Amino acid sequence: MDQRKIILIVLLAAAIIYMFVSCGGTSTATDDDAISSAPAFESIGDLPTSTAKVVSAETASSLSALIKETATTGLPFGTTTESSFTPGTSSIAMCETFNEAKWVLNQAAQGDTILCYVQTVMEAIAADETHELNDVNIYDGEYHTFNLSGSGEDFSAPDYIKMKLETNDDGYITDFTMYACEDDVQMMYLNQTIDPVTGEFSMTNISAHADGEWSGSESASVTGYVNNLGYFEGTKNLIMDFTGEGSGENDGDTNAGHMVFTQTETGGTLNGVMTGTYNSEDDTYTNKAFAAYQIVDGNTAPDYSLGLLALGDGAAQYSFAGESAEFGDRSDTGTESWNGDTTAVETSNDYTDAAEAGTLLSASSISTPSFGSNAIDCEALVAEGTINFTTLGVDPEGSCDELNHEHINCWEVLGEDES
Repeated sequence: MDQRKIILIVLLAAAIIYMFVSCGGTSTATDDDAISSAPAFESIGDLPTSTAKVVSAETASSLSALIKETATTGLPFGTTTESSFTPGTSSIAMCETFNEAKWVLNQAAQGDTILCYVQTVMEAIAADETHELNDVNIYDGEYHTFNLSGSGEDFSAPDYIKMKLETNDDGYITDFTMYACEDDVQMMYLNQTIDPVTGEFSMTNISAHADGEWSGSESASVTGYVNNLGYFEGTKNLIMDFTGEGSGENDGDTNAGHMVFTQTETGGTLNGVMTGTYNSEDDTYTNKAFAAYQIVDGNTAPDYSLGLLALGDGAAQYSFAGESAEFGDRSDTGTESWNGDTTAVETSNDYTDAAEAGTLLSASSISTPSFGSNAIDCEALVAEGTINFTTLGVDPEGSCDELNHEHINCWEVLGEDES
C-alpha cells in the first residue's frame, strides 16, 4: 500500500472519530486603520458571530494580493458530498482541505450556535410583555442566570446559562460573557469584546465534551475588526486547540491538534498539526499541513449562510509520519495543487508558491484547552427564571445557521487500491 495512503488513513480514521481543526493568527489591522462604519451594537441580537462574513477593506492583509479570481463555483461547504470527487483525477489534498476548512467553520460556530439560541429567545422575550423575564434588564452589567428547557429531539440546549452584557456610556455593547452548564457540569465559556470606536473584535470559546467513548476539550479564539453590519473587514483570524481521549473500545486512543486559520473576502490559509495514538497506543502519528486557497462566496441574500461558502482553487504542503506495529515507520512530504471547479490535480496554480512557502507547525505548539480561571460552579447556579423554547414559541435550530457535520472519507473515495 502507498505510504502516503497508510498515513492519511490514520489521519482520517482519527478525524472521523473526533473531527478536528483549528484556526488563528494575529490581526493585521492596527488602531490607525479605519473601518467603514463603527460597530454601534445596542442589542444582544446585533452581536456579530465568529463565522460572520468577511469583506474587503483597507485593513486587508497581504494575503489578498495572492488571491486570483479563478474558480467560479468551487465546492460549497453545505452541499458537497463524496460524489463531488472522481477517483483517479480528483485531488486528495483538496478533499482533505475541504474537510478541515469545513470543520474549522463548524468548530468556530459552536459558540455562535449557543449565542444564536440566546439571541433568539431574548428577542422573543423582549417582544412578549407578559413573559416573566420581560422586565429583566440584561444590559445592566450584572450576571443573569436562566434555566433553559424545551429542547427537542433535533437539538440540545444547555440546562443553565449565566450571562453578562456590558455597555459604554453611549449604550453600545463592549463585552458579552456567557457560561453554559449541562447536568451540573460546565460545557462552555464564551467571551466577546468589541471596541465601538475602532471595531476591534475578539471572541474566545472554550468547551468540554464527554460523548460515548470519547471525551475531550476544545478552544477557539477569533480576532479581527468588525463594522456596524457585524461583518469582518480585512482579515479574520482564528486559533483552535483540541484534545481527545478514548475509553472502552477506544481505550488508549488519543488525539490532539493545533490549527491556525485566516480568512479574507476571497481566500484563506489553514496551518495545522495533529498527533495521536491508536490501536491501544501501539501506533502513533504526527500529521501536518499548510494550505492556501480561494474561497468563493455564493451568498447573495441578506441572510448569510455558511453552507454557501465554497472551497475554490488551492494548494497544500503536507508532512505525514507514523509508527505502526503492522506497517512499521512511515512518512511522506510534498505539495499538491488543485482546480476548484473540477477538483483535478494541477501541476501548479496561483496558490502553489504560497503553500510551499508556508512553515509547518510543530507538535510542541499544541496545548490542552481548559476552563482555568473561567471555570464556574454549576451546582451553585440559581436561575432568575426559566426560558422554555416550546412555550415561548421559538425554534432555535430553525433560526440558527449550522453546517452539516458530514465528513468525506477521502482515501476511501480517492485512495489507491491495496496491492
